[in-house]
Amino acid sequence: MNLVRSMEVVRASADQKSMTGAAKVLGTSWPTVIRVVAELEASLGLRLVNRTTRHVSLTEEGEVYCENCRRILDEVDNLENVMA
Repeated sequence: MNLVRSMEVVRASADQKSMTGAAKVLGTSWPTVIRVVAELEASLGLRLVNRTTRHVSLTEEGEVYCENCRRILDEVDNLENVMA
């Protein structure tokens, strides 16, 4: 599992409030988004995302995780910019 990619998927799912929307933003398929989130949840041993057929929302744990993902991904982006 690519942890940075998993963080990007969680962030995009939260931002789009949709796994289909996340897939479009990330340029991948929705089954891939669903698989990545499921693998991450299994790895962490907790549920991050509540899913319905039309909507995605974060659990309390998902909110905390996503907030930290945003911070970490911003740092990764800053590092890439510095190194470029």
